[in-house]
Amino acid sequence: MENRTSNLAPLAITTPDKLKAVRYPEIRARLGDIRDARADLMIRIDDTLKLTPPQVADLKEQLSAMLALINGVDALAGAELSILQDEITSLAQWAKAAAPIAETPPTIDQEMLGLADVGIKAAKAFKK
Repeated sequence: MENRTSNLAPLAITTPDKLKAVRYPEIRARLGDIRDARADLMIRIDDTLKLTPPQVADLKEQLSAMLALINGVDALAGAELSILQDEITSLAQWAKAAAPIAETPPTIDQEMLGLADVGIKAAKAFKK
């Protein structure tokens, strides 16, 4: 089985300056929210594991929230890749036909942003 928690590890240490590499503010903001929610959720999971005995029901809920966060990162990556694919397609069409490049702003997939929001909300539910 793939270790999906490693998907969040680099995001945890990403600074706001590094997040500026993401061109679209909606995606950049959600990545920051996921980073912050992940840090808080990891503390909650750690605290739950330190209990004797660990509260299994709480841990299951927290791990479910972590999975939602991972899915949120995947969804945001998909949204960004979709935009990049549209731009590449536009450039290829321009190169083939010498047509003008579309100047319309890209459309960000709202469903992908919604998936990220679900993960953020799930993780923030555990804040004290």
